[in-house]
Formats: sequence, structure tokens, C-alpha cells
Amino acid sequence: MISPCPKHRPSMEAASTCPPPTNPETMDVQIETAILLVEDSSRGRDEKHYGLTQRGYRVIAVENSDHALNVLATESTNVIISDLNAPGIDGL
Repeated sequence: MISPCPKHRPSMEAASTCPPPTNPETMDVQIETAILLVEDSSRGRDEKHYGLTQRGYRVIAVENSDHALNVLATESTNVIISDLNAPGIDGL
């Protein structure tokens, strides 16, 4: 089993990016697919981040929509997964 990215910590408040793992089973499935994950629950964010990185995705995990907007201004992403009931600007 591959351990989670060392940059990712449960208490993080800003964006965290982790490169995809070097798992031969997932190497040919996703080629540098970047996902922006917006989740205000640290536990939910950690679980989703771990699961996605284990499948070979590059994940940028943030805790709120303000951080997500900052990431979108500087990063290129293929997919956004957002919490629908987040404080501030919701996921819709």
C-alpha cells in the first residue's frame, strides 16, 4: 500500500497539492488529471484526498470556496469536487 502524500496534513488550512503516486496499477489510467477538492470538513477532505491520490490523481485540497477561487486563478484543473453545503459560497 502506498502511503499518503507527506505534504497532506489533517490540520491544513490552505491548498495542498500532491503528485500522483507511482503505483504501476494506476499509471496508465490517469495522466496528470488535476482535481480541485473543496471540502470544509477536515475528515471528509482527508478521506477524499487520500482516496483520489491513491487512484493516481493530482489533488488540490482546500477547505472553502475562497481558497478554491484563489487556486482557480493560478492552477489548471480538470475536475472540481465541491461540498454543496459549505459556508460562504456553496458548491452550486
